[in-house]
Amino acid sequence: MAGVLFTTSQVGAIILPLMFFHQIQLMVCAVLARRYADQQFSAVTSQAG
Repeated sequence: MAGVLFTTSQVGAIILPLMFFHQIQLMVCAVLARRYADQQFSAVTSQAG
């Protein structure tokens, strides 16, 4: 898709930062999801006990 939108010489310079950003985004979202899940689990167990 990038090859259609951009010239061949520009594709690497555009795609590489996007690939890094996407990987960082996935890692940050995984950490946040784990924290929110732990908070929810703690809230549910404290109410039950």
